[in-house]
Amino acid sequence: MTEKEIYELIKQKIEEIQKYRRRLNYNKIYELEEEINRLEEELLKVQMKNWKLVGNDGIIDLFKPTPTVDGPYFIFFHDLSIEIGEITYRPEYSNTLYGDISYEIDEKYRGKSFALNGLLLLVPYLKENGVDKIRISSFESNVASIKTLENLNRNLGNGHVTRNATDRALIYNFDLTKNKHL
Repeated sequence: MTEKEIYELIKQKIEEIQKYRRRLNYNKIYELEEEINRLEEELLKVQMKNWKLVGNDGIIDLFKPTPTVDGPYFIFFHDLSIEIGEITYRPEYSNTLYGDISYEIDEKYRGKSFALNGLLLLVPYLKENGVDKIRISSFESNVASIKTLENLNRNLGNGHVTRNATDRALIYNFDLTKNKHL
């Protein structure tokens, strides 16, 4: 099935749901919602065929849906269409408090180092594509994120950490030209 055909089927199912809502037929609504979920999974598989695999470590795969280096990167379980989270590289944010990389892991997958592993897959790709420096910040109160950044710093070995006392944030600056193993 093509992407367009799947979108058309999803649209039809949504229209059917509207019809059954007026009739208060909740069993049929549930059934249609399940069909939409299945179609969305199929749609993702079709779309992923055009995505670039940035890297994998045997546990996770990091995909890039667009040809540019900036934008979203999606973390999936290796060889499965189960999304774990997302990393975004935005070079236009480099000189802001937020830094140029942000990441988020779905709540049910947190605490398993998926953000760190995704970053470790992303950094060599960024370096290969001409990125010399990255900047990532986190509020001091975000203990999980600080732990991820500390572990990234241990792996990359050249992070320079500064503190923004006004916003209670730690800012990690990494010079990718100084990493010999990347």
